Amino acid sequence: MLFYKIYEVVGPIILFPLALILWWSTSQNDITVTFYAVGMPVAVAFLIPYIGIRLLHIWEIRSPHSNKGFRPHHGFMFGSATSVICWIVYKLYLQIPLSDSSWLFPIILGITIGLINFIFDMFAISRGVLVVFNKSYSLGKSAFHISLQYAPIFFASFGIAYGFELQRLINTINDPDSVSSYGRMLISILISPMSTEIFHWIFYGESSLKSYKRLSETN
Repeated sequence: MLFYKIYEVVGPIILFPLALILWWSTSQNDITVTFYAVGMPVAVAFLIPYIGIRLLHIWEIRSPHSNKGFRPHHGFMFGSATSVICWIVYKLYLQIPLSDSSWLFPIILGITIGLINFIFDMFAISRGVLVVFNKSYSLGKSAFHISLQYAPIFFASFGIAYGFELQRLINTINDPDSVSSYGRMLISILISPMSTEIFHWIFYGESSLKSYKRLSETN
């Protein structure tokens, strides 16, 4: 619990400016790459939880800094960390002999982000910091199963989509910006929610948007 209390306050203060500095330097002062590398995960980490908590009632964050189950600075908290993790993975990827492969970096990034967030959410659920009102929750299953139902597929697919688009932007860093370029950035945000929805219908026979929060309120 102490880690979460410290991280949710100190994390964004340190990691957000660090992410900006790292990507600004790595991209050779390119605003588009830096904007996407930092802004995309921050935006996703704000929008998806906000919709999931306030509108769909799928999650709830129980923290001194949350308001009606949502942390206003959640995007900076997790998005900044994701951006820094991505930078580390990218630097390590460049040391691999097969670094010219268009698939390698996105897959490595997807696996890394998926695993880290699965473990992080599992412990947050077990500590009562995060409540996820999904099917596994309704069946009284463990934090492992609750997190397993959504975290690996959501965060891994996010990492892959994020990695592909970021790699494309880096490889075309000297090309002029276009409307289609920004369109691809926006589309990449939708990949993880769509992948999670398909995964839920295949393995759980229901929508990932279904909430079991009312069940907890009646118990």
